[in-house]
Amino acid sequence: MNQREKILAIVVGACVAFGLVYLLAFKLYLTPAQALDARIDELTQKANKLYEENQTERKQAARLKELALRTYDVDELRASELAR
Repeated sequence: MNQREKILAIVVGACVAFGLVYLLAFKLYLTPAQALDARIDELTQKANKLYEENQTERKQAARLKELALRTYDVDELRASELAR
């Protein structure tokens, strides 16, 4: 095997080795990381939705309390007195 063939074999071997290392890294690190990123995005959206629902519930509870105070009262005795 002459010098040129040796260099060509080293270059081809290095390319094959690089390809195998890339595939191994892709399977071991990149694919699970992408799955985790997708799961994080999904859970973040779910948490934001729950937060918005919680804020809406608080606003509605405050509005209902104000409405109850304007119409009658939260206290049953005062409400019965005001209803008379």
